[in-house]
This record gives sequence, structure tokens and C-alpha cells, in this order.
Amino acid sequence: MYTRKKCEKDDIWLIRDFLRETMKTFGEKVNWHIDRLNFTYSVSRIMNGVSEEKYRDDITMYMKDDVLEAVLITEGENRGEAFFEVKSLVIDEALKIMMFDDVEELIKKNDHDFIQLRLHSEAKILIDEAVYRGYEKVEWSEVTMKKLLIGIEDESLPESYTFINNFNFKEKATAHAYAFGYYEKEQIIIKAEQGLKAMTTMPDYKSEFDISIGKDGVEVAFATMWYDPDNQIGILEPVGTHKDHRRLGLGKSAINRGCNMIKALGATAVYVGSDQEFYKALGFSPVSTDYVYKKSLK
Repeated sequence: MYTRKKCEKDDIWLIRDFLRETMKTFGEKVNWHIDRLNFTYSVSRIMNGVSEEKYRDDITMYMKDDVLEAVLITEGENRGEAFFEVKSLVIDEALKIMMFDDVEELIKKNDHDFIQLRLHSEAKILIDEAVYRGYEKVEWSEVTMKKLLIGIEDESLPESYTFINNFNFKEKATAHAYAFGYYEKEQIIIKAEQGLKAMTTMPDYKSEFDISIGKDGVEVAFATMWYDPDNQIGILEPVGTHKDHRRLGLGKSAINRGCNMIKALGATAVYVGSDQEFYKALGFSPVSTDYVYKKSLK
């Protein structure tokens, strides 16, 4: 018998432990990595005006004999997105029905006209149910890439650029805005400042892995590394370079510094949620794909 459990404040970190444990079980990325929970619970939800209580209220935990079996979760962006985190790809019929009924009820409750449900490419039971219920696979997908950590990576920087310890959150938010193209939206930059500050309070955040590169003391590139010691992996989120300082190797150097740091702690690989050519040039290769299935609720 499966039961639903709403996510209380401390349950967020039970979900984090679930993500770590299932990574061990699967041996490769199927569910979220720990970075996505930390980042969405801080930066994403704040930038999208979602409270901690609302973020948690949109989560459903599925229990059996007091053991967590699956999770329905969003990114706190309130855009109709939803994700299933699962203990196994062989999913009981009763649990599958509960999960799909709940995701449709959740999206309706949030007044969206459609669901964009992410399903791992190997989750055949879930994909078949989605198709049966009228979901349609869209053209885009979420690709995760991986790089094995073998040798020491080159961290060298161009002349006049230096690694900096920048915890001026206004400057970090400005760098983020110039990297991701919202530098003309003052109110969003203010929210980004709040979100990046909240990110530093997350249990898995380590300041030494928050790599910044500056010129004349101003941050122009960054790469935040999250380290999962249980699985001996790192995950990058976020990574960016100011639009006026690109094609100088700054992003590469920031990433390489983070890789060298976690390799010294025993990490064997680093992941990134992207399939950009930039990462492929650094030695990353695709290892996991989440398809997006969309359903209209009109």
C-alpha cells in the first residue's frame, strides 16, 4: 500500500538523500542530481517569485512501509513543469496511477493550461502511461553530459584576469544577468541577487567550489561546482560568462579549477545538464536524456 506524504521543511533533505541513493542504485543519472534540488530550492524559486512553502507544497512524496519510493517535484518556476524521481524503473501499477493522477491535479491547481512532464528515456513504464493518457513528446529534451576526471586540468587565465573570492551578491547577480541575457531587467537582477545569496545557505553548497573570475576586481565568469561525496561526482550549476568576455577560455578555466578541486577529494567524474558544443569541446559526452511530454489541460 502506497501513501502520499506532503513535503515538510526537513523533508527536502530526505529527498536529497533519496537522489544520492538512487544514483548509486542506477549507476548513472536517471533522477536529478543533488545540484538541481539545491539550486531550484534557492535560486530558481526566488527568481520566479515562489516561496519555500509553495515549493514544498508542490512536492508529493510516495511512501511504502515508511520508505520513500518516488517523488513528484517541480523546479519552483511555476511554468507547468514536473518531474518524477523514482527508486526503480520497474514501477508498480498502483504507484504509477497515483503519480500521474497527482501531477495532473497539481498542474490544474496551479492554473496552467498544460503539463510539461520530464521522463527519463529508459522509463518505459512511465512513457507508455504518458502516451496512453494523451501526452505528446515534444521536439526538445534535457540532455546530461559527463566527463571523466583523469588528469590535472589547465586553469590558466589570460593576462589581466584573475580568480577572485567574490561574495558581493549584487555583483554576482549582475554577472549572472550578463551571462544569461537579462541584464536590462532590474527587478529580475534583484531577485537573482536574493537567490544567489540563498544558494550559499544550502547544505550541499561549499564556498570554495563557487569559482569566480574577475577583471579589475569585477566578476565576469563563474562556475559553481556541487560535490556528491557518496557517488564521487561533481555537478556544474550554474556556469556562465559575461557577454563581453567570451571566447577567452574563462568558462573553461573556471570549470577546470572546480574539477581539480573535487578530483583531489576523490571525485571520478563531473556532470552538466547541457548538450552545448562548449562542453563537448571540454571532453563532456552525453550519458542521459530526459524526454519532455506535453499534455493540454484545456
